[in-house]
Amino acid sequence: RVRGYWLDPLIYAITYACSARRGAVVATNLAVGFWPSDSLELCSTVLTFVGMLLYFDFMSFLLHWAMHTRVLYRRYHKEHHDVRHLSPWANDIESDAEGLLNVFMCKATTVILAAWLGLLQERPWLIVAFYAFTKWYGVMEHLNMTLPPLHILLRWKQAGHPLCSLLSLPDYHDDHHRYSPDAEAVGHLAVYTTFWDRLFAPLVRRTTVAKLS
Repeated sequence: RVRGYWLDPLIYAITYACSARRGAVVATNLAVGFWPSDSLELCSTVLTFVGMLLYFDFMSFLLHWAMHTRVLYRRYHKEHHDVRHLSPWANDIESDAEGLLNVFMCKATTVILAAWLGLLQERPWLIVAFYAFTKWYGVMEHLNMTLPPLHILLRWKQAGHPLCSLLSLPDYHDDHHRYSPDAEAVGHLAVYTTFWDRLFAPLVRRTTVAKLS
């Protein structure tokens, strides 16, 4: 499906330009390493990447919540929910307006904020890692497949590990699409965690609509 990808080159170019303001993207700087040199830098790199994913999770939750309100759902988001089968392409089946909001409000702001905070100064390759992971995870959850290494987290979640209970994982989003008759009202809106769905559950129920109504 070509239509779902036309925004990607545009958003990469704009994000690159905005991030360069703080020197986050230095493609010609050969001094930039692609692997942390010590344990402290490794921890900093991991925390930066996790922080980017958590911010993206929150912004995606807000946008997804908005898309499940009555007006926006029928006008923009229904196209995505019209897909009733598992498919790697389902992740990118969305209206152009929703696609723009996704890449600018969620993905671009994540990278730009991290760059302006100076978190990408020595590791600009995290931008590529972030975009690659979000795309891979989106395809994976619309296939309802938990691929390695995340299958380990799924086992821990099924075993009742308290921390892993906060992870959504692909089956959580698949429930949102298939098994809840009023998925918009009951939540399952976040991408990586269940925290925001739990925190805002009462408000989400009052402000969203059932997709079959």
